[in-house]
Amino acid sequence: MPRGFYSPLSAAILLSGVLAALPARADIAATVNSLRADDCRPRSGHASPLHVSRALNAVAQNVARGATLRDALTAAHYRARASRLLVAAGIPSGSEFRAVAARKFCAQIAEPALTEIGSAQRGDQVWVVLAEPFAAPALLDSAAVARETLSLVNAARAQPRACGSRAFAAVAPLQISAVLTKAAADHAADLSAHDRLTHEGTDGSSPGTRATRAGYRWRTIGESIAAGPETARQVVAGWLASPEHCANIMDERFTQMGIAYRVDWQQTRAGVYWVQSFGRPR
Repeated sequence: MPRGFYSPLSAAILLSGVLAALPARADIAATVNSLRADDCRPRSGHASPLHVSRALNAVAQNVARGATLRDALTAAHYRARASRLLVAAGIPSGSEFRAVAARKFCAQIAEPALTEIGSAQRGDQVWVVLAEPFAAPALLDSAAVARETLSLVNAARAQPRACGSRAFAAVAPLQISAVLTKAAADHAADLSAHDRLTHEGTDGSSPGTRATRAGYRWRTIGESIAAGPETARQVVAGWLASPEHCANIMDERFTQMGIAYRVDWQQTRAGVYWVQSFGRPR
């Protein structure tokens, strides 16, 4: 049985010693955005303006009280795919802040993936948090995600394909199965609830056991799992890049498929757990 793939979330933290004591959060955000558009412009020539986040303001305030960035993000229920923390003290003016930030922190300020900013100030100290939030917005409509996943899988099956060292001919499309989707959903919920990635359920169940329990009478059964991808396109691409998962997709013995996922960005490391069940009924 192939293993699932895991896409870890990043949380790189940069601490530095000197920024500016600015009069207001709006000025901090405006200065950072001005640097992203000008002095710190990335090589690609474009980085979208950062949006002020009330949650990141709370994160910065918590860090100012002594919390770590990781703990402050958790307390604010903010799931970051990447985060940057700039901590500073002792510069008296906004113009001086701009000069120091341009000289020392352009690499962090210019990162295109970062989209939100929060800050806190106490006395002559300032804390600035930049982040790329985890949101998985494309996963809000499970029926649409299932249709897209099935379409991507069948597009892959329609073409001859090499899965590692194995060559596969084009095969017939799969049909969606509500019963296999139920089996997949049960396992996705189990993976998410226990923040783990394995084909064995916490009750000791196997993919075949779960399919039978869901009411699927099968000749052949298979399963692929994943943790971390935020869209159907990402998860299918990851499966196709893995020889064992790719072989599941291209296996001519399978005629039906179920797909399910569970999103929990507050309590799990990966944020999203996916299960793809394959079967051929009796």
